[in-house]
Amino acid sequence: MSFLHNYPYVLGIFKLVFYKLFMGKNLEMHGKQRLSFKASFRTRKNSKIILQDHAHFAEGTLLRVTDNAIFKLGKNSGFNSYCVITCRDKIIIGDNVMFGPFVTIHDHDHIFDTDNNINEEGYKTAPIIIEDNVWIGGNVVILKGVTIGTGSVVAAGAIVTKDVPPYSVVYNKRNVVIKKLK
Repeated sequence: MSFLHNYPYVLGIFKLVFYKLFMGKNLEMHGKQRLSFKASFRTRKNSKIILQDHAHFAEGTLLRVTDNAIFKLGKNSGFNSYCVITCRDKIIIGDNVMFGPFVTIHDHDHIFDTDNNINEEGYKTAPIIIEDNVWIGGNVVILKGVTIGTGSVVAAGAIVTKDVPPYSVVYNKRNVVIKKLK
């Protein structure tokens, strides 16, 4: 029975091998990875995905890395179901970082200028850095240019628009630090 429970991840091994063959130098893997068969990666020209040992991508998680962008996931870090990560610049995630389900991470905003067509306006980008030992709750949105400090917790439903100090708890939709853990 335990084999049936892990069936999506057994198929995910084949998917990782396919990705490595198809993406070549765009995908760098170190150690063991755990990828659900229903998770997917999409890369563009000169993009880079770097996965450290024991990276985890659960069912329905989508990782998009566009032209010249870099995504790095540290050791023992992973995404729960149905997360969406779009990287147009750089997203660096440290070791031992947990993401709840339905987390959204975007390192860019759309430029809006009424003098141009909306689909031709481009993006403003800024790197996202999530340091070690961070816990991101379900339905969290993380936007461009933020650093989430070591040992922090971002509670479910929060929208992170500015830096989170190390060892902090952030809740609600206002990015309010309610408590220092150290």
